[in-house]
Amino acid sequence: DNMRPVFVSRNCKDTGYSKVLKEEHLKLSVVQEEYPEIILTGIAFGMGKLYPLIKEGRFDIVYTLEENVWNNQTTLQLMVKDIRPADKPII
Repeated sequence: DNMRPVFVSRNCKDTGYSKVLKEEHLKLSVVQEEYPEIILTGIAFGMGKLYPLIKEGRFDIVYTLEENVWNNQTTLQLMVKDIRPADKPII
């Protein structure tokens, strides 16, 4: 019954493969500025309206991790909780 840890990745950018699903969800494929060789994939339910922000430039994401089982393959997937512009000051 422990809460899932919440993570943040800063200075992310789209790999070019992120897309909007069913006009309301984001399927993300991003990299961080510091680790461009590591591609992070995830889903942001109900955040389709933030697609322009993803395409414009750098952004920060807050997420939990979940196992995604599909086609007998298990991978880690980000369950995105929030997205904001990377240059927005932290209050």
